[in-house]
Amino acid sequence: MLKQLTDKMQLMRHFLGSVRRRGMMRTVRISFYEVWFERKFRAATGFVIPVDRLDFNEEAKSHASPYFPSSYLFLHEAFAAGALDCRNHVFVDYGCGMGRALLFASTLPFKRIVGVELSPSLCETAVQNLERYYRLRGKTMPEWQVVNADARRFLIPDDATVFYMFNAFDALVVGKVLDNIVTSVLAHPRKCYLIYANPIHERLITEQGFEKIANPTTDYVIYTHQ
Repeated sequence: MLKQLTDKMQLMRHFLGSVRRRGMMRTVRISFYEVWFERKFRAATGFVIPVDRLDFNEEAKSHASPYFPSSYLFLHEAFAAGALDCRNHVFVDYGCGMGRALLFASTLPFKRIVGVELSPSLCETAVQNLERYYRLRGKTMPEWQVVNADARRFLIPDDATVFYMFNAFDALVVGKVLDNIVTSVLAHPRKCYLIYANPIHERLITEQGFEKIANPTTDYVIYTHQ
């Protein structure tokens, strides 16, 4: 109970910080989307988990950020209402946490969705959330998978074309993930997209040859590479 209260207090601090950065109207809209989609998915993913409570090794923790869920509003803007056509694409979420972005992606016409998460407990929660939602909705598509793996060592599927990151890692890990994406694209030529929320390492992305195609807010950027 105390842990949940602490997590909620951290969310409140983030809310107040959002008001200062984005203004009250956008922050209220963000909050509305939180309530709406958590009820839709029958999932409780709106927690902040400090790095020291994440269940992976100390080396990985030195490169990790606290668990903080992607905003449903940003996901809606980037995927459902933005410039990206999701039809028949394969989606990979780096640092998928409790599966929030995967749940949202499951409502779109992706061919397949894959979550990559190093924390075994977060992986387990993501699997439970997806299984519950698919069962309640009688869903079979898109196919989904949650992989318990270090993002730096994740073997990218040859047909993966849409990649998502919400600043779960430091520059070292982001750089390695980008190296892997570019290597995969060169080995199996295809056009791919990268959606980067809370984009604090943008320089690394442009240095790898990604081209910015949309930057509607300061909250996320959409890139392409081909």
